[in-house]
Amino acid sequence: MAPDGDLDNPKLLEAFMIRNARQLTMASKLLFPVPDRGLAERLYRIRARTVIVWGEDDRMIPPAYGEAFRRGIADTELVTVPAAGHMVIVEKAESVVAALAQLD
Repeated sequence: MAPDGDLDNPKLLEAFMIRNARQLTMASKLLFPVPDRGLAERLYRIRARTVIVWGEDDRMIPPAYGEAFRRGIADTELVTVPAAGHMVIVEKAESVVAALAQLD
C-alpha cells in the first residue's frame, strides 16, 4: 500500500513505514505455522466441558489443530462447520450457536 499525500514529507513517510512494518509483522505471525510454546503440555488443565468449533475450510489454521485440541482436552467435542473458514463465527453464526447450545 502506497502512502497517500506528499512523498517529500518525512513525517508522512515515517508514519507509512511504521504502519507497514506493523502490518507485515502481524501478517508474518498469522501466515507462518503456529509456534509450539508448550500448549500441548497444558491442555489437560482445562476441566470444563468444552466444544471446539472449527471451520472445515479454515486456511489460516488448519482443522488438524482442532483435532489436536480435542485430543488434549478431556470431555471435549470438536464440531467442524462445513463451508466455513477461519471466521466461522461470522460466516456461519447459526452453526456456532447450535454447537455451543450443546453445553447446556
